[in-house]
Amino acid sequence: MSEISGIDLAASEFSYLLATLGAADIVGFDAAALFPAKPSSREAMFKQGREELESHGWMTPIPDHADEYELDADLLEMVSAIAAPSFVVATRRISADQERQVVLHYLADERIVELSAVDKETYRLGLVSDRGALFERISAMLQCPKKTPSKHFTVENEVFEKVQSLALKGQLEQAREDLETAGVTAKMADSVLSAVCDPAQGQIVMIRPRSGEVEAGDRVRVFGEGKQAWFVKRSTPDATDVEMITSDATRLKKHLTVLLDEFTE
Repeated sequence: MSEISGIDLAASEFSYLLATLGAADIVGFDAAALFPAKPSSREAMFKQGREELESHGWMTPIPDHADEYELDADLLEMVSAIAAPSFVVATRRISADQERQVVLHYLADERIVELSAVDKETYRLGLVSDRGALFERISAMLQCPKKTPSKHFTVENEVFEKVQSLALKGQLEQAREDLETAGVTAKMADSVLSAVCDPAQGQIVMIRPRSGEVEAGDRVRVFGEGKQAWFVKRSTPDATDVEMITSDATRLKKHLTVLLDEFTE
């Protein structure tokens, strides 16, 4: 399949394509925006979507076959991956100036499709070549440096949540004391508190859907950005502790690779 990047679809076009595949919603997006509850509104949206797909050349008449049309095969495969993925990776970033960005990646067989909302009426689809490119895109979005000195420690989730709350309230001395009591060095405690208080944050959520429900999932939080950032994740989905790891692209790739392999088993 040839690579397509940066296809913008109107909500009505996207809705029509999903309906053609029998999808009533998609993981990660509000179904109401694409599938109006009122039947007449939904039918009107589908009609508009078909007309726009034809006008934009994504749906073309089949020669010598009256009233028969053909959908662009590459576009249809991309939407098929979004409609029925094996895994979904949702990445969210809030920049230091509070700009928000959400990008979703849908993995189905060998296909990886990127989806984001340009605005309330437009969706952007793109084909990602492989897992390596996927990890690079996520790392770039979260502004992970290529390599940082490795620092790592584990604390109870209850301790981290308390420390985070204290830090955001400006009670840094108490937060630092709690981290040191949990066995964290003073230097690492200062680094963590700086990251926790940084307005730049991110999150990666990996989901394995089954029959419209979330069968399994995992999350990595990112506090701060660049060489000062830290990853926070549970060692296992049911763990009561969290691992804190300095952020870089290599460690992010390793963690996401492990998760995808575990989800595949």
